Amino acid sequence: MNKETELISKLKSKDYEIRNDAIEALGEYKTEEAENALIEFIVTSKDPFDIVTANVSLGKCGTQGCIPYLIKLLLHPNQDVRCSAIHSLGILGNSTLTPVFINALNHRCPVTKAYAVSAIKKHGDETAILPISDYIKKYVSKKRKIQADPSPLIEALKFLINFVNSNEEVKKTFSYVIKKENNVFRNEKHWIQNHIQKGN
Repeated sequence: MNKETELISKLKSKDYEIRNDAIEALGEYKTEEAENALIEFIVTSKDPFDIVTANVSLGKCGTQGCIPYLIKLLLHPNQDVRCSAIHSLGILGNSTLTPVFINALNHRCPVTKAYAVSAIKKHGDETAILPISDYIKKYVSKKRKIQADPSPLIEALKFLINFVNSNEEVKKTFSYVIKKENNVFRNEKHWIQNHIQKGN
């Protein structure tokens, strides 16, 4: 039994640490066997902690073949499972996944939304302009108590800035953000002043 086969066999261990170590290690094996074992694992496992680790490993060793399975996890009730799936989709995917990321942006969970924003910043096309604009307007419409890192607002604005010279909706959104800049955190306000206001 080689090392990879041994790791795959450990996915069925009842010991969490053994199982988790095997899941992490398989992420370093860029083979069809490792990917298939991890896919089977995220499909059958009931443990959200294990699934999160497997999602991250698939982001390291996976191919286009695991994308449909990661997409299904965007409906998972656990926030960390959803977010880790979006994160790995952001690594493995491209602009064809823009509709998937836009759909995740509609989730009621703010953390899931934030991960979707980052994925759209990386891969989104023009179809994401209106959804991201709507997200930004809602984000700046009121003051928030919890500051995320990275800021989903800055991530969203970085996406829109690519279209500022060709899209009127982007310009309107930027104008609205400037009016509401007192509702955002200091680092967000600083970014707005340096990248949006100076450009107007």
